[in-house]
Amino acid sequence: MMSIATEGQRQLELVERVLDEGLPFVASYLKRVLNRPVIITDSSGRIHYPEVEAGRTEEAFVEIPSGIGVNEFYYRQGDGCLFYHIGSNGASAFVIVRDLPPEVVARTASVLKGARLAVKCCFASFHKFAKSGERFERELREYFLQKNASDVREIFMSSGKDLNINIPYTAAVMEAEEAEGGIDWGLVGSYSREYLKKTGSDVIPVALPTGLVFVVPNPYADGVFETGVNWSGSVGRSRCKEFIEKTFSMKTSIGIGQPYPLSDLYKSYQEACLTLILLRVMGKKGFVREFSELGVFSFLFSQGLSSVKSFCLKTLGPLIEDDGNSTAVLLPTLRSLVDHGFNRSAAAKSLYVHINTLHYRLSKIEKLINADLSQPDVRANLYIAVKAWDALCQWRRKRGFFAPETV
Repeated sequence: MMSIATEGQRQLELVERVLDEGLPFVASYLKRVLNRPVIITDSSGRIHYPEVEAGRTEEAFVEIPSGIGVNEFYYRQGDGCLFYHIGSNGASAFVIVRDLPPEVVARTASVLKGARLAVKCCFASFHKFAKSGERFERELREYFLQKNASDVREIFMSSGKDLNINIPYTAAVMEAEEAEGGIDWGLVGSYSREYLKKTGSDVIPVALPTGLVFVVPNPYADGVFETGVNWSGSVGRSRCKEFIEKTFSMKTSIGIGQPYPLSDLYKSYQEACLTLILLRVMGKKGFVREFSELGVFSFLFSQGLSSVKSFCLKTLGPLIEDDGNSTAVLLPTLRSLVDHGFNRSAAAKSLYVHINTLHYRLSKIEKLINADLSQPDVRANLYIAVKAWDALCQWRRKRGFFAPETV
């Protein structure tokens, strides 16, 4: 009876200490008693102890043998590895002890059995927090996809996280460049979340069907904005981008909106999406660029998509109407001309037409839009209008994803 009482008292003490000090306490206790390194993972094999270094997320998982029942263990003789399964109510964990001689397996299992209540308490808390995080990400995803009419401030306040709703936030959107095969952006989001957590970042990644949104807090400091921890400047963004590209063997681009009050987070998200679209219609790839760095396009698109459409129709109207015909060639001809810096020979070569054919088309364009293509101000205006119109067309094609205002 004394032995049972002592064992029960020890388990209670472990639970009390782990509630105060967390998983590292029970892990340190097991290391000390067993005199061997200990690894503790969740049911997927993701390591919760010891802490994995930032940037080495690919080492954050252990392959767990299948078929180990709850509160049972499996000893793999080949490498002397013992897996002890602890779990209940969906909160499973594995305690792994390596390089274990066969003669101490029974004693090791007995020690792990005595600590399982403390480990279970930790993972029950993790499970509850993870469920809250999943709901938070789902609601944010629906918000960005315009499938949820909730106020984003309410989503933040009900998240169970320590989030400040009184500071500005920025949205940054990452997409892949010509990725081969499908990309599991949910998995990319999970790895990104681990990376950002390990680097001490307060940036929130949200997986969408074709990319990631990074929600970046911008706290005030001395009356000015400061971008989220470990995301400021080009260094933090570039390192995160490099980590994702290396881990998933792909190339990406990132568009970044401007900081706004949390209630206007969607506006920052729209700007980030527009940044991606605009730079891609200009032929750019592999970039990290802010909406505010787009020059005249920042000003133009800040007026709203309806105003952009009006500008394009006023500048290119007859060409846009003609472009609705499947045999239309005038707008593609002008597009090629602006893409080649108004070099007629280069444009003709890219279109595979004789130079005289190009001259004829350009003469027709000048008459339709009542403009002289040799004038610098006309060229500048046409470049802006063509790229803005192409961006609007791309926007419309993706409206199921971006859900923009009507254009």
